Amino acid sequence: MSNYEGNQASIYDLVHEDKNYGLEVDYIINIANNNGINSGNVIDIGCGTGKHLKEFKDRGWSAFGVDTSLDMVKRAEELLGDDAVIRHGNIEVIKEKFDLAISMFNVVNHIHGDLNSLEVFFNNISRKMNKGGVFIFDCFNHKAYQKEAPKSNVKTLSNGGKLHTKPVASYDGLHPDLTLECEYIGKDKRFEYSIKHKIWHTGALFGSLFKSGFSLLGLYNYFEDNNHITEDGIYDADKSKYKIVLVTKKIRTPKKR
Repeated sequence: MSNYEGNQASIYDLVHEDKNYGLEVDYIINIANNNGINSGNVIDIGCGTGKHLKEFKDRGWSAFGVDTSLDMVKRAEELLGDDAVIRHGNIEVIKEKFDLAISMFNVVNHIHGDLNSLEVFFNNISRKMNKGGVFIFDCFNHKAYQKEAPKSNVKTLSNGGKLHTKPVASYDGLHPDLTLECEYIGKDKRFEYSIKHKIWHTGALFGSLFKSGFSLLGLYNYFEDNNHITEDGIYDADKSKYKIVLVTKKIRTPKKR
C-alpha cells in the first residue's frame, strides 16, 4: 500500500479541497442504513487525514482509522484529537470489531503484488468485522481503463500553486498498473512524486471478497444511486466511469491468511 509522506502529505488536503466528504459520508450511511446498520463504530482503512472520519463523528458515530503513512496519521490526529482512535499501520493494530468498515479514495488500488496480497487485505478486514457487517469501498473501474487511459491534467490550487499530473499506464497482464507522475509548483517550493495504482479486474475483486467471507450487495458508478449488479449477478456499470463503489456484507469468518 502506498505511503503518503513528507511533501506529498503536506499538500494532500490542498489538492483535494474540492472533495465533498460530507456528501460521501451521507451516501455511505444511507447504504449502511438500507442494509440494517444504523449507528455504532466505523473503521476507515486508509483513513488519510481523517476527513471522512470527522464527518462520521459529527453524525454520532464512534470513529476508528488506520493508515500506513505516519504523516497522514499525524494529520488525522490533529484534526480529530480525542474524538477518534487513529492508529499507524494496518487494521490488525485495531482491537475492536465493527458493523461498518470503509476504505475510500482508491485504497484498494494501492495494494500491489499478486492476488494473494489482495486476498490478505480483504481477509484482515473481514476478521475485524461482525457477521452481517457492511464493508464499502471505492476503486478504479477496470472496464473504463480497458476502454481509454486517463489524460494528463493541470490543477490550479487555492494557494496559487499548480499540480501537474501525467498518467503512465502499463497494460501487461490482467491487472494493469497506472502510475501518476506528479509535479507540484508552488510559490515557496517545488517537488515531484509518483503514485502507483494496481487496476484490479472486477473478477479478481469479487473472487477475493468471496474468499474473505463477503457477499456482494451492490456495485455503483462513483457515488451514484443505480446498482449495477443485476438479478443474475451480472456487472454492467458504465465503461466511461473511472470510479466505482462496491458494497459488501460479511457472511462468514474466513481462516486467517
